[in-house]
Amino acid sequence: MQAGTHVKVWMKAPPEKVFAYVGDLNRHGEWTKAPLRVQGPVPAQAGATYHSESKFMGKPVEADLRVTSYQPSSHIAFDASHKEGTYKHDFTLRAENGGTTVERRIVLPDASPVKGVFLKFLIAPTAVRSDAKKSLGMLKQIVEA
Repeated sequence: MQAGTHVKVWMKAPPEKVFAYVGDLNRHGEWTKAPLRVQGPVPAQAGATYHSESKFMGKPVEADLRVTSYQPSSHIAFDASHKEGTYKHDFTLRAENGGTTVERRIVLPDASPVKGVFLKFLIAPTAVRSDAKKSLGMLKQIVEA
């Protein structure tokens, strides 16, 4: 059973400015809620690989990242693989109302039925969604400054 979440935030900044932060995985630590360090190539491109170190709910998390889709100023998607499985991250940017709407989708790894229910109804809608929304809020503050 897969679980996930989706958040959307409008920012008063052009897509190119927003994508400078979203499309460069090495810069994600500048605007994420949790401490995050990413190392990998610049610029990103489909197939590029990275390594990340972070914390989620107070626990250290190391992951290997692989960009699965890259369209400058409009879209980046990547998989983050670690011991719990593979998380899929997807960012879509659209010029809208004189700014940019950023949609972020996160799909959690497949899980057993019992763990899947826990992830789908407790972790994804609370902790994962909350972190994603706060992170996009921090990005909004940076690009609107």
